[in-house]
Amino acid sequence: MTDLAPARARLVAGLTAEQPQKSRKRLILSAATVVGLAAAITGVVAFGGLESVGVAPPEAEAAAFLHEAADAVRVLPTTPPLPGQFVYSRSVTTEGPAKPGTRPMASTTG
Repeated sequence: MTDLAPARARLVAGLTAEQPQKSRKRLILSAATVVGLAAAITGVVAFGGLESVGVAPPEAEAAAFLHEAADAVRVLPTTPPLPGQFVYSRSVTTEGPAKPGTRPMASTTG
């Protein structure tokens, strides 16, 4: 067997020794740099935008997005509402204001 006492003594000495001031200063400087960089990036995105740099996402118009969503839903197969669900309908007539209504679906289980 080998004697592990010298290695154990070096390990304990390394674990109990105080860290030098240089590494603490380096940690503080690194943390300040990261915080400053994050603040700068946030400021550019929030106030200046990224259009001038050429990496901004394309602007989406709400109407175009909703039309695309409606087109995607139209191709899905229709499914009847489940028992306990409600169907909301709104009709517009020429004789008066819109008449919203909600009616429960009849249970199909017998």
